[in-house]
Amino acid sequence: MTKYVDFLSALRDGGFRGDLSDAISTRVVFATDNSIYQVMPDAIAYPRDEADLVRIATLLDDPRFHDVVIRPRGGGTGTNGQSLGE
Repeated sequence: MTKYVDFLSALRDGGFRGDLSDAISTRVVFATDNSIYQVMPDAIAYPRDEADLVRIATLLDDPRFHDVVIRPRGGGTGTNGQSLGE
C-alpha cells in the first residue's frame, strides 16, 4: 500500500488536477462490478483531462513506481470481473 500512497503524493506534487482517493469507502465501491467478484483497489484516480493522463503515464515510467498497477475502469457493468484486476 505504501507504494500507492507515494504514487498519489507524487501525482499531487506533479500538478495532478483530478481527484485522488485511498479512502476505504471509495475503494469498497470500486471493489465490485456487475459480477460476483470483489477485488479491493489500493487507490482510485479520476483524471480531469489529458494532461492528468500524461502525468500518470510519466510517473509510471519512474523506476520507483514500476510495480504500480493501473486498471482502467468504465461503468463497472461487466459481468465477468473485467473492470477488476489482480
